[in-house]
Amino acid sequence: MTQLTYLHLYTNQLTGTLPSEWSSMTQLTDLRLQSNQLTGTLPAAWSSMTQLTKLHLFSNQLTGTLPVEWSSMTQLTLLGLYSNQLTGTLPVAWSSMTQLTDLELQSNNLTGTLPTEWSNMTQLTSLVLFSNQLTGTLPLEWSSMTQLLVLYLQSNQISGLLPPKWSSMTHMESLN
Repeated sequence: MTQLTYLHLYTNQLTGTLPSEWSSMTQLTDLRLQSNQLTGTLPAAWSSMTQLTKLHLFSNQLTGTLPVEWSSMTQLTLLGLYSNQLTGTLPVAWSSMTQLTDLELQSNNLTGTLPTEWSNMTQLTSLVLFSNQLTGTLPLEWSSMTQLLVLYLQSNQISGLLPPKWSSMTHMESLN
């Protein structure tokens, strides 16, 4: 199905793992598999799906880490991976995903610090990272994310002060 552009199989009872063979669907722009019972890891091979703009995999039972290779998915505007069992750190390389407007990674088991390099994601309007195990301080560099409307970081172990330079985030409507 190499010419397929939309694949919506959400809110079913699908089981099994995400097929790495789907990486040949390079014309896919919208993939929605949320609210199933999918298991296993996020296939690094999907990095060849560079036309994807929307990827919904939330509310499954996915495990493993966030693939660094997905940084080649530079057309993504929406990435929803929340309510899974994902582990590991937030990939610095994802800073190349500069078209992202919505990134939702909440309710996983992600660890490590908030990457300063993500300040390159200047189109983000919603960044949702709550209910993980993230540590460290709020990156001063994120002040360049001036389009952010929503930033949810609660229920982590983030410490320190709110950076004064964040006052440049004048579109912010909700900061938790």
